[in-house]
Amino acid sequence: MLETVAVIIVFFVLLTFGFVFYAKMQEGAISDEARELRETKALKTAKTALALPELQCSKTQAIENCFDKLKIAAFKDYAKGTAIGNRYYYDMFRESTISIEQVYPEQTQEEKNVEVPIIYSRPKPGGTKQSIWLPVTILDPVKDTAGFGILVVDVYE
Repeated sequence: MLETVAVIIVFFVLLTFGFVFYAKMQEGAISDEARELRETKALKTAKTALALPELQCSKTQAIENCFDKLKIAAFKDYAKGTAIGNRYYYDMFRESTISIEQVYPEQTQEEKNVEVPIIYSRPKPGGTKQSIWLPVTILDPVKDTAGFGILVVDVYE
């Protein structure tokens, strides 16, 4: 009888170790899948921002991955200032921050003070952040010059 009890105890100990090991493996797989979903959501938000006709350069037709400086300034005011714009863009971007940082040609200190690169901002306090950086062209229609920039999209969970 004592041998049977010892075998059953060893069996349950091994079974418990098996369950703990399986649970840890599943936890790792779930966290990997959650990370992939956050990356996918961030990429979708970035593609949506790239495709906005409100920001795209256009001479005779839209130019891919190009933002117009004047349209950016107008978009920032509209998205923040009006309730309709605020609701409309919230449905597209949810809790995220979208900004454009000009890399080339470098901006002077005066231009950096005047031009705020954040075009949409609705961060979620205390949430995890997933960031994506995409290269874009920044067109200045007044000076008829183009520059290089980075579209930074931060999506919060």
